[in-house]
Amino acid sequence: MRCKYCNVEIESKTKICPLCHEKLEDIDESLPLAYPEKKSKRHVHRHFTLGKIYTFVSLIVFLLSLTVNYLTDKSVLWCYIVGAMLLYGLILIKNTILSRNSVGIKVLVQTVSIFLLFVVIETVSATTSSHWALNYAMPIIHIVSTIVLTVLVACSISKNRNNLISVMAFSFLGFLPIVLYLATNIVTVLWPAIATCVLSVIAILSTVIFGHNELKNEFKRKFHI
Repeated sequence: MRCKYCNVEIESKTKICPLCHEKLEDIDESLPLAYPEKKSKRHVHRHFTLGKIYTFVSLIVFLLSLTVNYLTDKSVLWCYIVGAMLLYGLILIKNTILSRNSVGIKVLVQTVSIFLLFVVIETVSATTSSHWALNYAMPIIHIVSTIVLTVLVACSISKNRNNLISVMAFSFLGFLPIVLYLATNIVTVLWPAIATCVLSVIAILSTVIFGHNELKNEFKRKFHI
């Protein structure tokens, strides 16, 4: 089959010349297809997904916990701790396990979710006077999350370039405990805040030193600078 516009011999079945992109008049049906036919995807409608089943079961468990708690001893409202744990489980399933978000977003969601869970536990158990959630839980969670995220990105910087900015942004959150210690009376224990701050500085310096080119390219791609 030959194109009359550019005089090119075409050895595959197509309606448009691959060189000049003009429409072909004579199409040889015996030639093989230039491109395979696109297969239509069958959409399977799943009425009962993992998230829906978990939500339904969690709602039943929470209502049972709420009923038992208020019918027995109401001095400690432990049912809200159960509710917070069930909510964390839902976030774990939908925004981490089943999510297609980047590693940085997943780690950030997990960090915030676990911290809020500890805040609920601290509030319900009436231990807010010690502020252990802010003094210890927040720094430790951030330290673990920073190490995990940094190691995952460092193992393959070229494949995880989109997470370099997440590491930088996440590391800057590590200065929050020391700011709260210096500016307020909410954080009263110094050493966890210092440890978080030092690790954040190390993570930022490591990202800048070892991923300088990838970080610069990612900033250009995301912010067009």
